[in-house]
Amino acid sequence: MKNIMKYSIKTISVILVLAIFMVVGCNNDTGKESSEMTTSTDKSIVSSKTDDEVSSSASNTSAGMSSATSTAQSASSKSDNSPDPVSLPEGSSSSSKSNSSSSSVSVADEYQGLELEPYSPPNDGIVYDFSPLPLNQPMNFITRSADKLMDGNKELRFISANAPTLLTSNSWEQEDLIKTIAQMGGQVVRTYTFSVNDSSKADDNATGNYIIGIGNYNEIAFKKMDNMLALCNKYGVRVIIPFIDPYGYNGGIPAFNDLFGKKIEGDGSLVPNAAKFFSDAEIKAEFQDFVRYVLNRKNTITGVYYKDDPAILAWESGNELPYYNEATSYYDPWMKELGSLVKNIDKNHLFMDGASFGTRVAALSDPNIDIVTLHMYPHTQTSSFKDACRDFRNYFKGKKVVTFGEFGFVPVSEIEAFYNEAISNGTSGTLFWSIRQHLESGSFLKHRETETYWSYHWPGFESGDTFEEKKLLRLTYLKAYEIQGKNPRIIQTPEVPKIIKPISNPQRSIIWRGSTGAYGYDFQRAVSPEGPWITVGVNIPDDFFGTAILFSDSYPGVKAGNTYYYRVRARSTGGYSDWSEPVSAKARSDT
Repeated sequence: MKNIMKYSIKTISVILVLAIFMVVGCNNDTGKESSEMTTSTDKSIVSSKTDDEVSSSASNTSAGMSSATSTAQSASSKSDNSPDPVSLPEGSSSSSKSNSSSSSVSVADEYQGLELEPYSPPNDGIVYDFSPLPLNQPMNFITRSADKLMDGNKELRFISANAPTLLTSNSWEQEDLIKTIAQMGGQVVRTYTFSVNDSSKADDNATGNYIIGIGNYNEIAFKKMDNMLALCNKYGVRVIIPFIDPYGYNGGIPAFNDLFGKKIEGDGSLVPNAAKFFSDAEIKAEFQDFVRYVLNRKNTITGVYYKDDPAILAWESGNELPYYNEATSYYDPWMKELGSLVKNIDKNHLFMDGASFGTRVAALSDPNIDIVTLHMYPHTQTSSFKDACRDFRNYFKGKKVVTFGEFGFVPVSEIEAFYNEAISNGTSGTLFWSIRQHLESGSFLKHRETETYWSYHWPGFESGDTFEEKKLLRLTYLKAYEIQGKNPRIIQTPEVPKIIKPISNPQRSIIWRGSTGAYGYDFQRAVSPEGPWITVGVNIPDDFFGTAILFSDSYPGVKAGNTYYYRVRARSTGGYSDWSEPVSAKARSDT
C-alpha cells in the first residue's frame, strides 16, 4: 500500500507537469496563429506536381464560349476571395513559409489546375506514315498521256479540295491553306478565278482585284499570286487556275463587260449575256491580252515565269462557263481560240475546259484541251454522284483526262460511294467544294454555302457536325492516300500557336492564331512569365459558330486587378506543339 501510494504521488506529479506545459504551448500557438492571420499571403500551400507528371484526360469543351471543364466548375463554387492557384516546380516542398516581404500567392489544394494527358499515337487500326512532309523538292511538269495525268513516269491521281480564297488571301493565310492541302494528302488545289474590278466594290481594288481597268492589272494582287506559287513549290502542291467566272462573285464576266461600258443585266451564265462576252471582238481581244500577261508574268519572289512554273498543273478557261443550247455557237469558237493562244505561249502546262455542267462534244476533237471537268451538286444532277462519275468518265475514256472540279452539299455516304467509283474507274482527280483557312486574326474564315452547309475547316470540328465536317474531311484524307496507293501520312506535330495581344480580359475572351492541322489547344496560366504554370483549359477548339469568343478562363482563382500570364499549345494526331510565348493580361471585374 505504501509502495502504491508512492508511485501514485509520482504519477500525479508527472501529469501536473505535463498539463502545465500543454497550457503554455496552446497559448504560444494561439499567438502565432493570430500573428499569421494578419499576413495570410506569407504562407503558401502549393503542389509539387509538374505539368509532365499529370496523366489523365480532361473533357473537351463545346464550341463557342469555351470554359475550362467540369473540374473548374466544381471548384468555382468557392468564394470570389479564393487565393490564386499556383504550383511549384518539381523538387519544391509541398508547403512553405515566407517572410513578410514575400509576394507569393496562397492557393487551396484543389487549385492545382486541370490534368493533361501525354500524347499517344492513334490506335485506330490504320498503318500511318510518320515521315515528315517533304519540302522544297524538285517538281516535274504534269503531262498528259491519253486520259492520264503523268508526273514524270508515274501517274498522278488526286482527291483534294477547292480553296477559293487562295488568290486573294494574305501570305500567312495562303500558307495555312497550302499546308492544309499537303496535310490532307491532296497534292492538287484549285483556286477561284481572277477577280475583276466591280464598281460597287471599289475598295477591293487596293488589295484584291487583279483586273482594275482595261490593260490595267493590279501588282499588289499579282504579288499574292507570286507568293502562292512560291508556297506551292515549297510544299509540293500543284494548282489549277481558272481565268474568269460568269456569275460576278469576283466581278467576272459582268464586271469585265462593264469596263467597256457594255453592261449586262444579271450574270454572264445567261445565254444573251454570255454572247456579249464571248462574241464581242473588243472584249475578246482585251481578255486575250490579260491571258498573255498572266502566262508571261515573272514571279517577283522566285524569278520564274508563270509559264515555266511546274507548280501549275493546268490553266482552266473559266469556272462553269456557259456552253449549252445556242451558246455553243459562240462558246466553241471562243474556246478554240483561247486554247490555241495558251498552248502557243505556254508549252509546259495543260489546258482545261471550263464548261463544267455536262459533256461538251466539241471538247473531244479539240487538240488543245487536255482535261475536261464536271461539277456536281444536288440541283445540277438527275442521278447520283456515283452514277454521274461513271457516265462522265466512260464518255471521255481513252481520250481526255477526267476530273470532277467541284462537288458537294450531299450526305457523306453519297460522297464515299462517289470516291470509290472514281478510284475504281480511273478518274484522275476530284476536288470537293470547299476548304477555308485559318485567319491570321484568329479562328477560321467562315462562308455559308446553303441553309445547311458551310465551308470546311481542317481537320474538322464538332461545330460542323450538322454538315458532317469531320466525317467528310476524314474520308477525303484517307481516300487521298488510297488513290495514290499509299499509307496516310500522320498529321505532323503542329507549329506553335500564338496568343493575339492584347487580351482585354481573360475571363471574357482569349484569342489565338491557330496551327494548321490542330484539332484542339491547351491553355495555362501563371502569376509570372517564368511560371509556375497551371492548366486552365484542355483541348479547346478554335472553330466556332454564333459567338466571337474562342476561350474564356473560368478556372477558379482569377482576382480582379491582378495580372496573369497565359500560354497555349496545339494538339494534332501527330503530337503536341511546344508552349507559346507568355502573354500578360489584367483581370477586370466586368466579367
